[in-house]
Amino acid sequence: MTHGDSDVWPIGERWGCATMVAVARDENMTFKDSQAAFEDAIRAGRLSTDKAQANHAGNYMYMHTDDDGRDSFKNIETRKYDV
Repeated sequence: MTHGDSDVWPIGERWGCATMVAVARDENMTFKDSQAAFEDAIRAGRLSTDKAQANHAGNYMYMHTDDDGRDSFKNIETRKYDV
């Protein structure tokens, strides 16, 4: 989905959070499918599907993928990258 000069990304809709965010395009940032990023982070134990856990996937938004391939997630309340 696009909106002007931005891509619109669904964030965590499988885990109880159906937020849509607009991300400005930047040639230096890498983005992948957000659902795949969440699934990879859950498999790796960085995020959880358990709503009682602090690292529940619904508490995070996918931001981008670093140059080293690590997906970055920001906490929706604290706005910190803590997973």
